[in-house]
Amino acid sequence: MKPNHKKSLHRKLMTLLSKAGIDDDMRHEMIHRFTGGRTTSSKDLSAAELAKLINRLQGDYEDQLRRLRSEILAIATRTGIHDPGDWEKFNRFMIHRSIAHKPLNQYNIAELKSLRKQFRAIERRRKQQKAVFRLKKWQLN
Repeated sequence: MKPNHKKSLHRKLMTLLSKAGIDDDMRHEMIHRFTGGRTTSSKDLSAAELAKLINRLQGDYEDQLRRLRSEILAIATRTGIHDPGDWEKFNRFMIHRSIAHKPLNQYNIAELKSLRKQFRAIERRRKQQKAVFRLKKWQLN
């Protein structure tokens, strides 16, 4: 393999690790486990090992993105922010009111985790508001 190919694979690996929120210590541990204890440095990986690790990470990264997006959409649907038949309302909310002010498909994993916290907080507030409303309604009767 050409050295430039290995360099580009290494850059791609580092980008994936960064997007996934994996710090240096976690990266070294992951590489140690991946190589069976041979090394902790990504620079010591062969091009084939880099490609294999990239493929594994891309699959894990995509799965995690899909899971987080799905969870956020489920909360958004329960709270009335998202109607599966009307994406325009949801997209407006995301651009104007979400933490990063961008469409859902442009969030990385770290941002999605923060967004999930925001949506969980919205859901908790709405449940509390409904409970207070039911209590007041009951007290009036």
